[in-house]
Amino acid sequence: RRKLDVLAADIKATDAVKVIGHTDRLGSQAYNNALSLARANTVRSYLAQAGVPAQRIQVEGRGESEPKVQCAQARRADLIACLAPNRRVEIEVSGER
Repeated sequence: RRKLDVLAADIKATDAVKVIGHTDRLGSQAYNNALSLARANTVRSYLAQAGVPAQRIQVEGRGESEPKVQCAQARRADLIACLAPNRRVEIEVSGER
């Protein structure tokens, strides 16, 4: 939240913000698409409450389509831990301050 607070203060006057949610590969494609969109919407809401104009924030859910890491652990707990970097939200900012 601290990082989002700093970011929100820095981007209030930018032209456009894109918030992109991602998931790991566990779960169905439909579930992961919905989850990634929910993650992006959560961050969008937070940024809007912090003063970034909501109409400038686009959200997108990409599900499991863009993993950062590939994992093949046999134990489920190890696999879940390895896949953690894939469960993320990215924020793209364009325009001038």
